[in-house]
Amino acid sequence: LRNQSPAKEETVDLGMRFILDEFAELGEFWRHADSRVESALNLYLTGSTIVISAVVVLAQSISQSKALMTVAIFVAAGLALAGIVLARRIIEAEIMKSEYIYALDLIRRFFVERADEIIPYLILPIAHSLPATGSGFKGPLYNNPARILLTGFNLWVGLLVGFVVSGLIWLTMPTWPISFQAAPGVLVLVLVIGYLSVALQQ
Repeated sequence: LRNQSPAKEETVDLGMRFILDEFAELGEFWRHADSRVESALNLYLTGSTIVISAVVVLAQSISQSKALMTVAIFVAAGLALAGIVLARRIIEAEIMKSEYIYALDLIRRFFVERADEIIPYLILPIAHSLPATGSGFKGPLYNNPARILLTGFNLWVGLLVGFVVSGLIWLTMPTWPISFQAAPGVLVLVLVIGYLSVALQQ
């Protein structure tokens, strides 16, 4: 930079300041995306606990099994739908976070390549080979803690949908054996978990 003209040095200085401001903004975006996931998860868990507790209390005042099952089916269907929506929000947030991390790493690499003496002072390493695609970072949920959370959500949603199916069969076909009533629910459970797992891979 010392051999450049004053105008060129000013342009480079503006570019450096822009990159640093961009770095700060990306870090703020990353924290915001992480906060969104935490808030949505807390809201869902709190809402689910309240609703399930209300159903348990309501069960003590409802003497008819069919009426109680109807209420339980609607509750399970609502929780399953909310769980699917939340799972999609988690996936979208994790994708954004991965893209932000990729962009942050590009900026850090820019400065490291121009001043490699700062490398010993970096807390996090610089990734020299990132699987970049047109959208930024490929496979954002691979080996990610969010993957465990989403796998649990897949199981929970599958259980809820399976319960809804078996409950509807119990309401419409009360004379069927319990095994016949439960079998379609188990099948739906497996299919839902399989479908959501494939969607997670994509």
